[in-house]
Amino acid sequence: GDIEEEGAFRLKDAGFSGVYLSICPDDNEDTVNRRLSSFMNAKISGLALGVCLEPVGREHSVEQLAHKIFLIAESDPVFCGVARRFTCRNTELAQYGIVSEARLANIVAAVRLSLGYGISGCCIREPNFAGALAGANIFWAENGSNPLDVEEEIKLGSGNTVGACRE
Repeated sequence: GDIEEEGAFRLKDAGFSGVYLSICPDDNEDTVNRRLSSFMNAKISGLALGVCLEPVGREHSVEQLAHKIFLIAESDPVFCGVARRFTCRNTELAQYGIVSEARLANIVAAVRLSLGYGISGCCIREPNFAGALAGANIFWAENGSNPLDVEEEIKLGSGNTVGACRE
């Protein structure tokens, strides 16, 4: 979501040390401007900023991805990430399917390269070996239900346990 300046300071005062925000390849100019404002408000308040490019789908062009990757780099986050979109059956986006692990790793590599050596952490959803080779080093272990997944339990769908992430 969007974070107004006052809201960012309230989060900081409540003891939060950082926020995680996303930017979507589909975001229009108005949404992008609101996201950039949220990034700035987080920084002004002293919150650490984590930014993820998500949800990435097969329908997104290299130009769309590159534009958003540069915006992430300009936001100077403390960590970054990439997450692929999961489509629900019988929806408009289902026709595109899901980004392969290899393509996801390619996008992770582009994000890592654009951010340079100053960013120590890069997450990927879902964790996979190709993504680790591409530079992802934060792996989210998930268990239970997730509204993004069709399966009742994540371990039956797209998620990974702590052991699977470690492996």
